[in-house]
Amino acid sequence: MAMTYPFPLDDFQKQAVARLERGENVFVAAHTSAGKTVVAEYAIALSATHMTRTVYTSPIKALSNQKYRDFKEKFGERDVGLITGDVSVNPEASCLIMTTEILRSMLYRGADIIRDIEWVGGRGEGREGGREGGRSTIANQVVLLMPWRHLGKEEG
Repeated sequence: MAMTYPFPLDDFQKQAVARLERGENVFVAAHTSAGKTVVAEYAIALSATHMTRTVYTSPIKALSNQKYRDFKEKFGERDVGLITGDVSVNPEASCLIMTTEILRSMLYRGADIIRDIEWVGGRGEGREGGREGGRSTIANQVVLLMPWRHLGKEEG
């Protein structure tokens, strides 16, 4: 296992981790505080063992900044980076936190980083993102543009 936890995993977490270990796609949708981040953390740890990269997206910079702080504390400053429209911190890290729009821009440009990505996970867009032209449209474009191996998403 790429990562262990000091608590028992829920069934959905166990199933997601098993699928990640088998190299399968995982989509996690559950209510707020259900423990979806555990799956994202596992993907980050797994990609570190594979010497690949994970991208964790969020719809807004404030959430990206928060996840950067959280993941930096959990995985170490050397292994986590942040890319938003305003800042770029440790862009060579194995785990990059960024807004969904930044990832979409990288996909459009054909950025070199894309070939090194094993997993993408992130915060869902929420109900407000469903408007045409809103953030969910950007997330949908990312899914369609990825040269896909693996994709994960958190809702709420």
